[in-house]
Amino acid sequence: MIKEVQARFREETNPWFSLSWIGNRARTKPSGFAGDYEMLVKLYEEATPARGLGAYIDLCISELPLANAVRGRKDLVREYLENEIGSREGDLRILDIACGPCREFLDWPEYAGRNIEVIAMDNDPVALEYIEATVASQLPPSTTLKPVRYNAMRARNSEATKKNFGTFDIIYSVGLADYLTDEHLVGIFAGLGESLNEGGCLVIAFKDTEQYDETPYQWHLDWFFYQRTVDDVLNVYQQAGFNTDKMVLTRDRTGIIVNYVSRSAPDCIRRIDLAEMPRSARAKNTRIAKNGQIVEN
Repeated sequence: MIKEVQARFREETNPWFSLSWIGNRARTKPSGFAGDYEMLVKLYEEATPARGLGAYIDLCISELPLANAVRGRKDLVREYLENEIGSREGDLRILDIACGPCREFLDWPEYAGRNIEVIAMDNDPVALEYIEATVASQLPPSTTLKPVRYNAMRARNSEATKKNFGTFDIIYSVGLADYLTDEHLVGIFAGLGESLNEGGCLVIAFKDTEQYDETPYQWHLDWFFYQRTVDDVLNVYQQAGFNTDKMVLTRDRTGIIVNYVSRSAPDCIRRIDLAEMPRSARAKNTRIAKNGQIVEN
């Protein structure tokens, strides 16, 4: 019933929201989803090609809490990458899952005497063209960024990831997890954890549903994402075999975005179940031993 009322609401407000570049794009989804790379670029730049009333609507949307969080999320992962690279020595390999426009690499610093290789993975060929023309071409010599068309769902298979791309010191994703079910995330997180080098880190950003109101996005913009608390996200990691007691959580400047950071170490990432299987099937194929470990029947 709510979905029907939302659709009617958007129909009635379309004469105005069709004038808004952000509103119209979110509702029509020319790339198949609302938060495509071009949408992110507009939110990053706080710019609009619209005029008149449409421009005012765009400015209002750009000032909403989640729009500010989108910008804070980019800055937070940029800060993390710089700190992590600065704390390590030698060459590094980085994997960006569902990379979007990769704007965190604009004005990127030089790391003299080192080789920083970034694999930017996305399923949108237009986004990859944007990265090649706008981001990769301006990087300093020490950093290479390779846009690759690849479906993030395939990251569940760590053997395929390692065969196609190798292993990585840093794997991160800042714009994907809120759009996937728990079951999908369990498989992807397990696969990514197995694609890390020893001492490598996995960094995934989530929105904290307790810190914002989703109403404007799901009613006015037809922009859907899953609502999760911090405990909900930690539960997903536990199902994927991560020791959440060893994880580090940091928030962006808005407090809405949380980066969940886990390192590849014996007591941080471990497979405890068959993560590729549906939850119901896993329940049938596992039991709890006397020592508290989960084992196969």
